[in-house]
Amino acid sequence: MTRRALLVSNGVGEDVIGGGIGVALEAAGVGVAAYPLAGYGAYPSHISLLDPRRALPSGGFSLRSGFRHLGADLAAGLIPLWPRQRRTLRRQRGRYDLVVAVGDVYCLWMAAAAATRVAFLATADSVRIAPLGAVARWAVRRHASRIFTRDPETARALVARGLPAVFSGLVAMDHLRPNGELFGLSPTTPVVALLPFMRRYLIKGLSLGALK
Repeated sequence: MTRRALLVSNGVGEDVIGGGIGVALEAAGVGVAAYPLAGYGAYPSHISLLDPRRALPSGGFSLRSGFRHLGADLAAGLIPLWPRQRRTLRRQRGRYDLVVAVGDVYCLWMAAAAATRVAFLATADSVRIAPLGAVARWAVRRHASRIFTRDPETARALVARGLPAVFSGLVAMDHLRPNGELFGLSPTTPVVALLPFMRRYLIKGLSLGALK
């Protein structure tokens, strides 16, 4: 009998990461479906997606980017969308051998509607920005069977609190695809690249004077 996995994600970057995980699981003989909670999804076209889905103005960042973006999402139908997504995930209970949440603690909480314990790829949270608060730690302790962090410091902090965390690398980096573009520069010219998914780390580093 074919094993099955469900990937739950809440952002375009998280969809891309989830898609990479899905392709790897398929190569190992696992059947894969996904549920992108924010937008219509950026998964490979052959991966089956659950519904309902809806594009929101914030792109899934309304709870992290201020009340203006939250207001736009509410106007776009966020409130009626949420319980429908929750019901969809509840209906998945017992259908999958593995459920993976790719995103933040909210994503983990949503994915937990589909399984008692969830593998959590924590793409958004880091002690480099701020430690997980008490409510977030409770949710992780309750719902996550294993936590894959985006930096080693966060893994160590969670392990110190008795949580099953491990750092296996920044998964987003697996999806960089160099195409040979040199932007008119010599191949020997030193270059610093600022990657979009590192924006908050960059801002934090600047505020601490870590980058000179």
